[in-house]
Amino acid sequence: MKIGSIGYEHIHGPEFVMDRPSGTGAGLFLIIKSTALFSVGGKDYDVEKGSFIIVKRQTPIRYTAKDDKYIDDWFYFDYDDADLERFERLGLPLDEPRALSGVGELSQIFRMLTYEHYSAEEYSSQLESSLLDCLIYKLARLVAVRNNMSAGFGSDKTESLTM
Repeated sequence: MKIGSIGYEHIHGPEFVMDRPSGTGAGLFLIIKSTALFSVGGKDYDVEKGSFIIVKRQTPIRYTAKDDKYIDDWFYFDYDDADLERFERLGLPLDEPRALSGVGELSQIFRMLTYEHYSAEEYSSQLESSLLDCLIYKLARLVAVRNNMSAGFGSDKTESLTM
């Protein structure tokens, strides 16, 4: 997985529309920091603030602000089959926005990742690679926690207390 371009805390007005009916030509990773309207692969989504999406290069995508502005952290990336297998193994969905809690920590990693991507300082490419791994694993952790909460894990403790 190799980042092509990246941006942190980008703010767009209500007129902002990103429309790629033939896909982006690269992978796209977004941390969505405002409410938004998405159409991904022909499915429409009303996206909450604090969501993310990983989009494959050929997937049609369109997104815009739902309210007065659209804010995100983003990067375009090149990937291969091993990267897609890694996402699947880690339980990271593709081509579907998902709400999370705790995207602030991901955004902090994004900020550092953006700096290293555009830096010419010593070890910047190694740091970028390490931060990208950190971002992916932190995201996988947040997705797993959310999935476990949605599935009701942890309720056994509550049930055993009431018996």
